[in-house]
Amino acid sequence: MQTLIEACIQGIIIGAIYAVIAFGLALVHSVSGVLNFAHGHFVVLAMYLSLIVHQTLGLDPYASVVIVVPLMFALGVVLYFVIFRRLAGANILTIIQVTLGLMFIVESGLLMTQGGQRDTDRTSVCYLHPASQFLAYLPRMRRAHPTPHAPVRALFVAAATR
Repeated sequence: MQTLIEACIQGIIIGAIYAVIAFGLALVHSVSGVLNFAHGHFVVLAMYLSLIVHQTLGLDPYASVVIVVPLMFALGVVLYFVIFRRLAGANILTIIQVTLGLMFIVESGLLMTQGGQRDTDRTSVCYLHPASQFLAYLPRMRRAHPTPHAPVRALFVAAATR
């Protein structure tokens, strides 16, 4: 019975995360008219930045939101002024190609810097309640290189080489 309750709670949490991602994608599309295929990859980038802050500064991954959200906001502003503002009246195929290119840059940068091996990390949520033991481990990828600024550096390298 406890496993069923844990599975239901985990399903609700994952569904809420998907709903927030879908809401962000719909909001961006309705406001700017740009269908950003890289939206989910920027969510993954934010999660990796949270993990990097956790590993380098020792903050809980949930507490690292205080650092990661302003960083991702700044990245969004830069991308808007450099890329998305120029796409405002462009052909839909051009918009799709540019956002797919951003998606590949983020994905490749994360694979180069973080590797592709699955690993887990403990958070403070696992100590709250015995029924929340299913949240004891956050999935993460094992790092190929221990440098904390590697994802940002990889994005600059990928952008400079095209």
